[in-house]
Amino acid sequence: MVTSFGNFNGTGTISSSGPGFTGTLSGSNASGAFSGAFFGPRGIEAGYTFFLNGSTDTTLSVQGALFGKKN
Repeated sequence: MVTSFGNFNGTGTISSSGPGFTGTLSGSNASGAFSGAFFGPRGIEAGYTFFLNGSTDTTLSVQGALFGKKN
């Protein structure tokens, strides 16, 4: 079963004193936040976790983790 959660926009900041970043997520039916960091030589890898909670549907709760590496 596939469920669409809609489109979301994110806004965040990268720490000036380290490799971390944080921000907020917002959409038409949910909002949340993310937090992560750059890793590896010259920060070519990144990973972050996120969550979304429904604003109109209080049973909506999404959590996840993503990571990637520059080719």
